Amino acid sequence: MKVTQNTPLTKLVKRGALALGLIATTLASITSQAAPLVYETEAAKIIVVRPIDLWSGDKSVLEDSLNALKGKGAQYYIKLKEKQTLGGSPTLLQKPLDHPLLNEIAQKMAASGFTNKRDCLNFSSIMLPVSVPSAAIKDFFDYQADVYKQAVIAQGDPTALQSKTSRNKFIGAIASLGLTLAAGERFGLDKGVGTMMSTNTSMDVYYAISRYNAGLAPIELPSLDLESFKQIDVRRVTTTGLDRIGQIIIAYKDEKTEAAEHEALVIAVVALTGANSTTAEIEQARKEDFARRKAIWGKCVADGGGACKPEPIRRGGG
Repeated sequence: MKVTQNTPLTKLVKRGALALGLIATTLASITSQAAPLVYETEAAKIIVVRPIDLWSGDKSVLEDSLNALKGKGAQYYIKLKEKQTLGGSPTLLQKPLDHPLLNEIAQKMAASGFTNKRDCLNFSSIMLPVSVPSAAIKDFFDYQADVYKQAVIAQGDPTALQSKTSRNKFIGAIASLGLTLAAGERFGLDKGVGTMMSTNTSMDVYYAISRYNAGLAPIELPSLDLESFKQIDVRRVTTTGLDRIGQIIIAYKDEKTEAAEHEALVIAVVALTGANSTTAEIEQARKEDFARRKAIWGKCVADGGGACKPEPIRRGGG
């Protein structure tokens, strides 16, 4: 495995470690967030983190998406270009969109008895790709892992949240991500919000990462050596409830081509739908994510004397 270069970006991210010692190195020995799905083609490596595999403090969301999966249904949208979004399900008066990518995905889903159902609660919205240079990808993943840990703290005690079912009582992943980015925007400008990230962190950390923030997700990935790949595209994946965020990472071995992207997206989207997975596998992945969250929260309580929640992010410069 290659040794990551000690670039200025690397140094900055290292200096941007979470304040108050919330996440110590001892957490490395605890079960990680549910492992992503990894596929390989002749042209690329594809890593998929599915929202349906992630735990949520909203029990009804978890139940609804799993029931939709049991009913062999899924719905998805893929943003191919700024003004081109594919997917969804046609109404009774519409014909299915004839597009090579959609046709092949539908064929693969049908092989497992799955269909693209309108208003299905097993839902994925796949955003535009963000290209992250191979030299920066490890720092990008490290930053995401910090965001994931911060999101857990922002959401609160996972065990207590598990008993709640109201969406209004659960801070979703996107809301937590918003808190993190809001804190990042104020690095060096307002030390009053420094409890989420180190107060001596340079603004350069956020600016370096913010170039790729459209692909950022609060997830924690295992060690992935992608530095030898020619191009790495990262796509954020959201759900209807915006409570969980997944991700598709496509690392191209050579120059990116339309054919290579087509092949990779077919694999990734079919994986997102859960067409080739059992409900037991998804429930196990959720248990692993929940266990990781409990471990992070428990370490926070132990290190912070019970004061785990970050200071509120002040808006509007006030």
